Amino acid sequence: MPFAHRAQVSYGLPGRVDVGGTITAKNIIIATGSIPFVPPGVTVDHKTVFTSDGALKLEWIPEWVGIIGSGYIGLEFSGERSCCSQAAH
Repeated sequence: MPFAHRAQVSYGLPGRVDVGGTITAKNIIIATGSIPFVPPGVTVDHKTVFTSDGALKLEWIPEWVGIIGSGYIGLEFSGERSCCSQAAH
């Protein structure tokens, strides 16, 4: 059950999260979201330079990609692109 509003989240007990009410489940994922960081001087043109958000919306599969960033999102994208038989650098 997604929550579209901001709420205080409390957790600590296995299988339980309190968010303005109580949710009990075997597995709970808390996805807080993020905003891609674009370094100063880099222009995102959505043709050759993308953020992770834009890369998910591509209508074609590039022959190769260069992934800047070593965080978990960068690692996920390199794995995803490798599975698509793309060169990921």
